[in-house]
Amino acid sequence: MWKLTIEDDEQKQINLPLVQALYGIGREEANEIRLTERNISRRHASLKQSGDGWVVQDLDSYNGTFINGLRVAGEQHVGHGDILQLGDYRLEFVDEGRVAPPQPTAAAAASTPALAQHQRPDRLVVVVGPQPGQEFFLDREHFTMGRSEDANVSVNHSSVSRFHAELFSVGNGRFEIIDKGSANGIRINGQEVRRGFIEAGDALELGDVRLRFVGAGKIFRAGFDRSQALPAVTGFDPSHKKPAGSSSILTLVGVGALLGIVGVGAAAAYVATKDDSETSAPSAQPSGELSADLQLLEEAKALRDKGDLDAAHEQIAKISPDSSTLKESAVGDIEGAWADALFKRAETSDDPTRQAELLWKIATTPTVDEGRRRKASNKLRDVGVEVPDDPKELKPNSPLPTTFRPNFAPRPTASATSRPSGTIDRQALEKPRDKMGELMSRFNTLSPAELRMLMGLCQQESNLKCAQDASRRLAELKSNPSASAAPRK
Repeated sequence: MWKLTIEDDEQKQINLPLVQALYGIGREEANEIRLTERNISRRHASLKQSGDGWVVQDLDSYNGTFINGLRVAGEQHVGHGDILQLGDYRLEFVDEGRVAPPQPTAAAAASTPALAQHQRPDRLVVVVGPQPGQEFFLDREHFTMGRSEDANVSVNHSSVSRFHAELFSVGNGRFEIIDKGSANGIRINGQEVRRGFIEAGDALELGDVRLRFVGAGKIFRAGFDRSQALPAVTGFDPSHKKPAGSSSILTLVGVGALLGIVGVGAAAAYVATKDDSETSAPSAQPSGELSADLQLLEEAKALRDKGDLDAAHEQIAKISPDSSTLKESAVGDIEGAWADALFKRAETSDDPTRQAELLWKIATTPTVDEGRRRKASNKLRDVGVEVPDDPKELKPNSPLPTTFRPNFAPRPTASATSRPSGTIDRQALEKPRDKMGELMSRFNTLSPAELRMLMGLCQQESNLKCAQDASRRLAELKSNPSASAAPRK
């Protein structure tokens, strides 16, 4: 019998037996599987039985549907052990008639005399941290990560929370990582996430600590130097207690390092084999790439100084997402100025669709600070775009949803106590029908600001004809200001 284990972002679980052939998943009450968080669409996905498994279809959801970390396009088959992720929810398919074979542990592998360097399991290697080169074998189904001595992956640095994250094996060398409310968050390949999937070759950051996922059987040349060693938290010595599941094989000594290979012997064995094996890419960013990113930043600064903020932003967008160049303060200054310029364009536009396009650019640009992105998200709701409460949940640089209903929002231009004749009274919105009637009674003499207000009131009262008349009149005034006394059609 199949069942679905549903877990929310607080790790609360419920087991749902799959006894029907078809399920709807979403926020609406009509769905058989109802998930209520805001980052779930009303009709998010469907699930139907097919042969020896199930078929998942994304129903053009706002935030997408993911299977084992890969976004679903159209229909996709899932089976025992697959992980379905929708917003903050994690759904695991379980066929109770099957039992997953046990995974060999690192300890068992180490006890085998024939174990070679190339047979070592998946592991996380500390690249930038208190102990560059420290390794943690990923030989279990579940790991805790943090600064605490009791964490399975224990990294002693102040930017790492005591209980920072959890890792869960999803099979095929992939792991799901979940942020446990850490102070400084987690990033995968430079992208900040609350939960996500990692596999061989990925870069994982916990606060200021950077780790590399090294696949089973691969040799990793750390290539670290003194600048990659971060200070440990005073009073804590991780060497006196080896956390379960970890195996520290590299220790920084002065400027150089003494490389010890578990199960193989001395560093000479490593030197003899490292050139003959596939080697993971070094974590340190190549100097050529770094120089190119810095050059892009310099070009962006020059364009900003010339007043061309759009071109400056385009140069910033070309910088590698995991480049340290993006941490430069100039990047934040340029992107902030570009976002402010887009805010102004949105405020002066009478087209709700154009407003939404400009605000969406701000909200989905990861190099814009969170405050401006949140402001853009709030304004997007005003023009009819459904967005999650947390702008971090928006997919970076994604296209504006085409299925939204534009709102004709009035734009007050002066306060009630100091407004000149022909401007908007904010308090008038408290009695929309009365104000709408008053404005319509003097339709031919309305100012552009009052016409925009009338459009909003008509939309609020679902009077489409009124809104269209006001829109046409506003366009007429823009094209021919002298038409202020023209008769109403």
